[in-house]
Amino acid sequence: TGAEIMDKNIQAQIEAFKNLGDKALVVYSSGGFSEIVGVRWAEYKVTLTALIVMGPNILAMFLCGLLLARKGYLTVHAKTTSFFKKALIWGLLIGIPANLLFTWKAMTASSFMPSTDSILSTIGSNIGGASFAIAMIGFWGLIYQKGWLKKLTVFLANTGRMALSVYLLESIICTSLFYSYGFGLFGKVSLYEGILLAFVIYVALAFLSQYLAKKLHFGPAEWLWRSLTYLKIQPFIKRP
Repeated sequence: TGAEIMDKNIQAQIEAFKNLGDKALVVYSSGGFSEIVGVRWAEYKVTLTALIVMGPNILAMFLCGLLLARKGYLTVHAKTTSFFKKALIWGLLIGIPANLLFTWKAMTASSFMPSTDSILSTIGSNIGGASFAIAMIGFWGLIYQKGWLKKLTVFLANTGRMALSVYLLESIICTSLFYSYGFGLFGKVSLYEGILLAFVIYVALAFLSQYLAKKLHFGPAEWLWRSLTYLKIQPFIKRP
């Protein structure tokens, strides 16, 4: 039947993904630069297929964020206090059971074939993820508005203003640490070591962001992006 053919194709794709993962483990830790690029390209093509499912969801989230911003709900002022509180409460009330549903049904679903479990898992994931995102908006909005952890929020804000530069530098650091043309640590770091390393790298980049924010109008990548967008060289270095 058509369902059986679909199931076989899906199982074949799952096996191909597993083989790609096994190959990546070897290539990233000991392969040459061209081999690494080849595996990365193969992974990139896999992610493109996921856009068929993820694309509409991402677009919907983007449009919801755009609507909230245009309505002024993401701007911190007295009128948004009620919104932040409601966002936190309702985000958790909806998000927690939705994510529990996702976790439960994801574990009990026997395959990627359309079924009650897979449908409920998808619903739980989409609703739970969006709800938790709204709850986080409410949480950080209240913290910033109340002045709690003020130094921390400023610290994070400066890092966020040059997020693209931080991301690119983080990528250079991590590929140098984990790929074979650097220290070749891919697959050799435990879960807890990885978490600790991620924390150390982020904190270091956050401090670097604070320093650059005092010297520059934008991060280097943000400056280049804005200059290309407006087709005009933007101010970069802050003058005394």
